[in-house]
Amino acid sequence: MSLFRRKPLDALIAEGGDEQHGLKKALTTWDLTAFGIGAIIGAGIFATWAARRRARAARPPAPG
Repeated sequence: MSLFRRKPLDALIAEGGDEQHGLKKALTTWDLTAFGIGAIIGAGIFATWAARRRARAARPPAPG
C-alpha cells in the first residue's frame, strides 16, 4: 500500500452515481441556513477576540 495512492477518475465518477456507495444530498434549507448563521456568529466571535488581543498589545505598559 502506498501512502500516495490514487483512484482513477473513471472509478470516482462511477461511484458517484451509485446509490449505495455515493454521497446523498441530505442537507435541507434549514440545515444550510443554520450553518450560515453559525458561521457568521463564529466569525464575529473570532473578530472580537482578535480585536481585543490587538488592542491589548497596542496598549502602553503600566507605569511602575
